[in-house]
Amino acid sequence: MTIEPSGSADRRIARDRLLQHSVVAEPLKDLQQLYDMGLLDKAAGGNQDTPVPVVVELNLRYKSGITEAAKAVDELLKSVTDGRARPSKPVSDIYIRVYLSMNDVQKLVHADTVVDEISDGEARAKSLIERTIYRIWPDFPVEPLIYRSVSTIKADAAQRSFAASGKNIVWAVIDSGIDACHPHFKSLETLSGEEVNLLHRDFAAAHATTEESAAAALTDDFGHGTHVAGIIAGRLHEEGELPDFRIYEETKSDTNSDVDATGRIEDRTEEARKDVEWLAGVAPLTKLVSLKVLDQNGRGSSMTIVEALQHIRTEVNGTAASCLAYTGST
Repeated sequence: MTIEPSGSADRRIARDRLLQHSVVAEPLKDLQQLYDMGLLDKAAGGNQDTPVPVVVELNLRYKSGITEAAKAVDELLKSVTDGRARPSKPVSDIYIRVYLSMNDVQKLVHADTVVDEISDGEARAKSLIERTIYRIWPDFPVEPLIYRSVSTIKADAAQRSFAASGKNIVWAVIDSGIDACHPHFKSLETLSGEEVNLLHRDFAAAHATTEESAAAALTDDFGHGTHVAGIIAGRLHEEGELPDFRIYEETKSDTNSDVDATGRIEDRTEEARKDVEWLAGVAPLTKLVSLKVLDQNGRGSSMTIVEALQHIRTEVNGTAASCLAYTGST
């Protein structure tokens, strides 16, 4: 039996807490924050033992390299959860997505940061290069957001001053997908040109083949991604019969507060029909890549976005010296 000197256990506990605080993000130590984010259901009895999606960021300074760090974390996960955790999913070189409870997270960090051997009555904390984990945080839920677009990024000024149209630019839209059947993307082959037709992917659901994934990315049950794509590169054909449409614009009174401003809706349909170019996105000659990360309800996670960014970095751009696609997120 090992007898610890008086006070050494308290010092060890305090050190463990300090280490855990530096590694574990605050929401994973606060049940209310997890309830507020929708990661735990209080009414259903969600508590510290209920698994939630978390992200483990590997320590880039681990002494044996990032690949070995990933293997070590996988073994730690099996150990602290007795094999009951869902299989971990590497999202990129340094991120691993896994389901863990708040208590599991604390056990994992303790196992990674503290050596249980007792020396002079105290447990030894591992040095930075001995630790495999750098940070753990929730896989935060994400939702779409839209406010003013063209004027916010000064695109209207670029169009007037430089006739900027997006030619030879490829833009990746990370959102709820893009409806390839929409007439705004037909005339200029915005989604089907040879530069982009093999690059679309759906990360919001699992697919057996890349062809199925690409096809799913060109549908949009929620509508937000198609809206964003239209802002970037939508355009009606200048020739032939126009489809039936109505255009409305909300205008606000002159006030210093957008919140308190009173607005009215104006019909701009006839103005648009007289000048089709008026009904166009920021850069209508841009080609678009649809990377779907939100489901039909507009819900997704931070790690599906990371997967999409990883796809751009490794599969689309290839190397930093060959930058094909820029990104626009939700």
